[in-house]
Amino acid sequence: MFDSPTPRNRILLSTVVGLCVISFVGVAVVKGLKQDQQPPQSLPAEVATARPMTLIASSDTAGWIVPCGCTSNQSGGLLRRGTYVAAEQQNANVVLVDTGGAAGGISPYDRVKFEAILQGELQMGIVAHNLGGSEIKLGAAYLQELQQKIKIPFVSANIRNDKGEFITETQRTVEVNGKRLLIVGVISPQYAVSGLQISSPRDAVLSIVDQRADQYDWLIVLAYLPEKELRDFATELPEADVILGGGTHQSIAPAYAGPTTVAAAARQGKFLVQLQLPHNSRQGGWEGRVVEITEEFSDDAQQKQNLQAFYA
Repeated sequence: MFDSPTPRNRILLSTVVGLCVISFVGVAVVKGLKQDQQPPQSLPAEVATARPMTLIASSDTAGWIVPCGCTSNQSGGLLRRGTYVAAEQQNANVVLVDTGGAAGGISPYDRVKFEAILQGELQMGIVAHNLGGSEIKLGAAYLQELQQKIKIPFVSANIRNDKGEFITETQRTVEVNGKRLLIVGVISPQYAVSGLQISSPRDAVLSIVDQRADQYDWLIVLAYLPEKELRDFATELPEADVILGGGTHQSIAPAYAGPTTVAAAARQGKFLVQLQLPHNSRQGGWEGRVVEITEEFSDDAQQKQNLQAFYA
């Protein structure tokens, strides 16, 4: 259909193509130089930070430093928990919390064991430990003395002494990846003991929300409540981004109650809840899973030392 080009035409065509290529490259180079002269744009904190944020919660350790039970395949124990948390800390910025129920009793032996558990939590990097049913049985004076002694970050927004004073911090704020996590702890009034007053968990949280409006990015509530009360609490508190339960007698896989992610770890520290921060937007819900701390996790060396100190 088309005539073959003559040698002269081939030369002319090659010359034209060459000039076009040179012109295109020249424009591209000039454009590139102009772009290089512009100041670089700063990446958002979520993008610039390579390590994601992970929220890990334990609950109801109930005095079990080592796995609960007599058989070799029992789950739980601080030594394995330490290994799991340390592994997660290699790849993420971990926010470690406990929703309460760590003590196993009120005897002198139980108190020493409780303190060993708290020391283990501190070694893992815990940022907030909510007061649960077993903790408040130990009494306000002991808990306050212990907090001063080992600097454990107790938190509770609805427990007061007989003078109407809070017995510990009501809230703690942690900043990770440029985001502020407001962590609030509450307990069910059904766990009330002599000398302590327990107010409405919902009212306690909302009071703090009003005080701290626009001063946080995520509201994390540690709630030591029976399962039904926990679920009702979640539906009545859409202000919370995450509600982590304790005292539920069974673990609850992460699920949504409206805009709120609800989950619980339970049963002598055999399980942990792990949640991931949604990417890029505050509108997404937190998601995650319940992790069983089985024998596949080896014993953490630092937690071994803590256990040996307890036995000494």
